[in-house]
Amino acid sequence: MNPSNNDQSSLSTIEQDELAKKWTYTSISQILPFLVWYFKDLVHRIMGHYSKDYNGRIEYMKKNSQYVFDKQTLELLLRAFRGLYPRLSYEFDKMIKEEPYKIEYYKKHTEYLHEKSKRQETCEHEYKQPAMTIYGYYGKLCSKCDHIKRVKMPDSEIRRVKH
Repeated sequence: MNPSNNDQSSLSTIEQDELAKKWTYTSISQILPFLVWYFKDLVHRIMGHYSKDYNGRIEYMKKNSQYVFDKQTLELLLRAFRGLYPRLSYEFDKMIKEEPYKIEYYKKHTEYLHEKSKRQETCEHEYKQPAMTIYGYYGKLCSKCDHIKRVKMPDSEIRRVKH
């Protein structure tokens, strides 16, 4: 990622970004399968759940879940996390409490969009004047079903942008 390490002057900025993204993904994806296991292993060693020798740790890990902590250990970890990162912990707790409502909202919103799509297919559209949409392009909005028909930039806007 450091430009002084290799000459990439022949590549565009976008190509350089893609190479950095690919390098990062490749590097991290190699350790990701082991990261969670090592974290759990570290937590168990610190808490003294199993012997310090390698074979004892392996036996303990085989008997227990590799990725899920028991409730007591999880509570200790969460308490430590809350102490270190109180604001982040607050936001995570808030997200977890709101999750069931968000899932229900998502289901209702998906149903609404499906019904809206059906209405738009059968609607005899009556479009308003072209305007900039929230999606960043010009479009005409149907007054009946809110369908947006993409259009080129109106002449009045072209003149205004050029001046």
